[in-house]
Amino acid sequence: MPPAASPGGLRGPELRSRAGCLGDALLEISDHTPAQLGELNRQVRQLRDDIYQNLGSWAAPS
Repeated sequence: MPPAASPGGLRGPELRSRAGCLGDALLEISDHTPAQLGELNRQVRQLRDDIYQNLGSWAAPS
């Protein structure tokens, strides 16, 4: 059975290429470096984990 196509009908390398182009475009338009976005991502994950920890009954996703 061949892999399912995306909603736009793209498959495999073409889909990966388009997804990569989107990532590049978002990085360029953000006007931030990859390192800055990586740090922001780390901070957001830490915030999420802190919220889950303080709720007590939920576990942070792994």
